[in-house]
Amino acid sequence: MTALNPDSYELVRPLLLGMDFHLAGRSVLAKQTPAQIFVDNHEHPKAIFVQAGHRYILAGDPEIDSFNLGISKTIYECHFSAGTRRRTGRFRNLLRFGSMGGKGGGYPHV
Repeated sequence: MTALNPDSYELVRPLLLGMDFHLAGRSVLAKQTPAQIFVDNHEHPKAIFVQAGHRYILAGDPEIDSFNLGISKTIYECHFSAGTRRRTGRFRNLLRFGSMGGKGGGYPHV
């Protein structure tokens, strides 16, 4: 899992098709909302994790284990580090998302 350069954000637009209701995603792609987009592959992303403040978007192929592990570690480091041991159901579920998703369905809306 690696961060995508903002100049390459258009590469992930196809992964967000059908998620127009997710205004944060549209705003990030328009570079109106500061965010980080992490991808499994810089040239041909098949899975993305968008972090815009406290908003998250997962999209793409849920079966890329190395990407899933990277997201799990990122969420843990951001929200469960030594100074912030808040354990909410929402984040516990995110830490287990590797088994979520369905055939052809991609990641569930988070």
